[in-house]
Amino acid sequence: TISLLGALGTWAAAFATVAAVAVSLVLARRATRVDLKVSADFHSYNAGAFVGEREYIEVGITNQSTRAVTVQSTQWRIGRGRARRYEPLRIGGESRNRLPIQLADGQSAALQTYTDDDATWVDWFTEDFLRPPTKSNLGSLRVLVHTSLGQTFEVEPAPALLDYLREEAVKAGTAATRPTPAPAAPSPRRPR
Repeated sequence: TISLLGALGTWAAAFATVAAVAVSLVLARRATRVDLKVSADFHSYNAGAFVGEREYIEVGITNQSTRAVTVQSTQWRIGRGRARRYEPLRIGGESRNRLPIQLADGQSAALQTYTDDDATWVDWFTEDFLRPPTKSNLGSLRVLVHTSLGQTFEVEPAPALLDYLREEAVKAGTAATRPTPAPAAPSPRRPR
């Protein structure tokens, strides 16, 4: 019975060692993993009587990992498969942050483009980049955030931003204003 207890103790020690190694590997992997929370939205506010209403597109980035990360670049992507197109996200002069930016654990950055400062960019974006700005094309629009570690995070723009881009496309008179063709009527069945 004493040798049986000794064998059980050896087995228990071996199991505890394997469990400790597994836990340490999981913790080590978690410490090196980068987790960014990314959002893309449209905002407007009243800047006072002399300036009036200001509108801007904002990409918010929050580091949710324990590791510091450097955000190298941001860009738009639209389309699927071979039809994908890319465009750098332009950051306006009044933005609080510039790229590249290093974010420690829990830090956030807000990258902004004021649409009234760069109206030609909005026109180009809605007329050329979104071509045509159909519902399915806008449904594939994404904002990509690239890190110095080679990871890319992507997010779908918020509904307010998609609505703004759709409205700008309508103002520009692009394909979004064309009526969608009605579905064809079913052909009458012939009696047998």
